[in-house]
Amino acid sequence: MEDGNKTNKQTPSEFKRSDLINGLKDKKFTRIGVMTGAGISVSAGIPDFRSPKTGLYDNLKEYNLPFPEAIFALEYF
Repeated sequence: MEDGNKTNKQTPSEFKRSDLINGLKDKKFTRIGVMTGAGISVSAGIPDFRSPKTGLYDNLKEYNLPFPEAIFALEYF
């Protein structure tokens, strides 16, 4: 059902970087969500969780935890 009004909506493939920048500058966007992958911080030198030898979980063995995720539990501290 069409209401007769033409809209200027863009499909995701037409949305350009400049559209984002201008929308942010003009305060057109009021709700922003950011999704990233699990390895986003690795390039900054922060180790990931699961890599053998360098991963966080592999380096927690010295603490004798009941399970690796216990390092994040308040009860452990």
